Amino acid sequence: MAEKKNKVRGLPRLTQKQKDDVKKRCLARRASWTLAYQLGFYIGEEIVHKYLPTLSVDGIKTRKNISVTCGEGDECRRLDDVWYKKRMESRDDDDKSSESEWKALRAYHEMLEEKYLPKTIECHFQLLNITEENMKDFKKGVGTSLWDCDCSHYSTKPEDIEVVADEEGWFTNIILKRD
Repeated sequence: MAEKKNKVRGLPRLTQKQKDDVKKRCLARRASWTLAYQLGFYIGEEIVHKYLPTLSVDGIKTRKNISVTCGEGDECRRLDDVWYKKRMESRDDDDKSSESEWKALRAYHEMLEEKYLPKTIECHFQLLNITEENMKDFKKGVGTSLWDCDCSHYSTKPEDIEVVADEEGWFTNIILKRD
């Protein structure tokens, strides 16, 4: 009965020590973030909000949604259904039984990405003053934000994120390359 009392909607409650440990880890993580990283993270969120394209067959969509043809959408859903059914029939924790279906689904989706998504996207911002010494942290922040959105088809690696101030000094362009 005591075990039931310590659960909230089926999840175990944390003890005070566990809560303190979580808080300590969160504060340590926050203390490790530089301002450049945090700026990059928020710029990344703005990229997701304003510029990041997704496909109409993606599970998560952004405002820049690119439609595939009805036939392509039907085929993608069929492949997804075949994979999902096979995956659910297998009670194993490993994905070996549905691996071929997963590969077929991913190959088809990657073909659609290649067909419809631009190889690069260029995102325009008012002038940002990011020095070379802070650029690595800034790009890490952008990459983390893209990773966290769970819908980006573009690389999160700092070396694939290009930050360029225009020659007149009015804008900063951030260019992302597709994975």
